Amino acid sequence: MHKLFIDFETIRNKRFELIGEDRTYEKSIETVEGTAEYVKLKALYILNQYSYEKQVSVMVSRLNSIGLDLLDTRTIAYYSGALVCLLADELNLNYKRPIAPNLDFNYDLIGSLLKMEMNSEMEISQYTEIHDLILENDKSTIQCVKDIIENENVAVIEGDFQVKGYDPMNMKRIDKYVYHKHFLGISKDDVTEFVLGPTVIETDGKDFKRFFRYYRVDDENVS
Repeated sequence: MHKLFIDFETIRNKRFELIGEDRTYEKSIETVEGTAEYVKLKALYILNQYSYEKQVSVMVSRLNSIGLDLLDTRTIAYYSGALVCLLADELNLNYKRPIAPNLDFNYDLIGSLLKMEMNSEMEISQYTEIHDLILENDKSTIQCVKDIIENENVAVIEGDFQVKGYDPMNMKRIDKYVYHKHFLGISKDDVTEFVLGPTVIETDGKDFKRFFRYYRVDDENVS
């Protein structure tokens, strides 16, 4: 089991080198949402062990499959966060801390207890399928954006806006544009309103909490 963690750490560190600061987001989702999934699994184990094993199997399968689901980093982090906690339980690690004032990520706490080191002998393959999936996902996102901003009935609203709320499970980002499928909370001049989607905001490409233009179409057929 300890070796599995080391192999996982080796692959993950290679990923983290590629994704940069996005690793902080991933580990934070694992800590918050992954812990919630972990608690649900522990309760399910008490209620119905068969259902528990089935759900764990689904999570493992999702993490092992190369498909568009792999690019849904948020959902994947739900699963990896929960499974890492379960594995830590199997190794009898005392990694649990009070929610406050602890600011450490679960994965970092567990790693420090295991004193994990990289497996220098492991060969990490470059999967062309993943590259193709990224291109396919980007193409789909670009089309979602175009469906809005190039629509003949589009409304273009300009100003100095701030993002105040959105559905993270139903948004896509490409370059300076962010597509929100269901809704978007917008603040301007200390007034906040919620706009029904689909909506596209246009940012400076760096700060995605602020934007100067957004597009929306009152058309139920746009998705």
